Amino acid sequence: PGRLRKIAPALFHAPHYNVPRLYEGPLVVTVHDLNHLLFPQFARSPFARLYTQWMLGHIRKRAARVLADSNRTRDDLVRFGVPLNKITVVALGVEERFRPVPADEAAPHLKKYKLEGGYLLYVGNVRGIKNVPRLIEAYTLLREKYKIVPPLVLVGRDQMAAEKAAGTLPGVRFLGAVDSESLPALYSSAGLFAFPSLYEGFGLPPLEAMACGVPVVASTGGSLPEVLGGAAVLTDPTDVHALAEALGRVLFDNALQKDLVAKGLERAAMYSWRITADETFQVYREVLS
Repeated sequence: PGRLRKIAPALFHAPHYNVPRLYEGPLVVTVHDLNHLLFPQFARSPFARLYTQWMLGHIRKRAARVLADSNRTRDDLVRFGVPLNKITVVALGVEERFRPVPADEAAPHLKKYKLEGGYLLYVGNVRGIKNVPRLIEAYTLLREKYKIVPPLVLVGRDQMAAEKAAGTLPGVRFLGAVDSESLPALYSSAGLFAFPSLYEGFGLPPLEAMACGVPVVASTGGSLPEVLGGAAVLTDPTDVHALAEALGRVLFDNALQKDLVAKGLERAAMYSWRITADETFQVYREVLS
């Protein structure tokens, strides 16, 4: 607050809902999702729900405009009392570096992580809300049904101590956080990308995978059907058998793979950070006018 008083901005944009309580100028707030209110059982702190409710109450009163990543997040905000006329949906974008990486270019990155192409890939924080335990369970069912199944590679910060045991499960590789420059190559070398999240306010990883030319199996959680359109195979995130069936269908159906890759590339191209920036700046202009 002290720094803001010195700067005296014409407008302050908080890119998350933890807004400065003592700031009294024009305020724009981005809310990516309301996980802590919708799924409090997965919060890392018992105070997360109370904190979110407290901040959301301040936003309802003070924000001139609230940016939501998706129509689903907009609807969730309305459900928790934010006036609809305060909300503008501004989708996120896919970075240009996410593109199909040729095999020779990807090879050094695969060597670095001791991988061979064709694996099943998950990218994202390893948390309960991301449904990683059910993904591992579905993968185990897949291995029981088929003789030869590529490894399941998990990439992301581990926020569930129990999931560290994934490294001892047959076929499961947990890489943890990887170098940013390796990520496009890791996406591009996957045979399939799996994203069974229970809830997403947007969902960037499956779009990044699509931009890299990888077929995607995702869940119907939150905004994923809206964001991914018809470019992914979608399943109920709570149905392990349906998830295993979808993984197997995409993994062993070449025609389906080609169709999903083509649709995915087209879908991912719709999401640009330039568009996000333009639409965000338009909100600034409207608030200041």
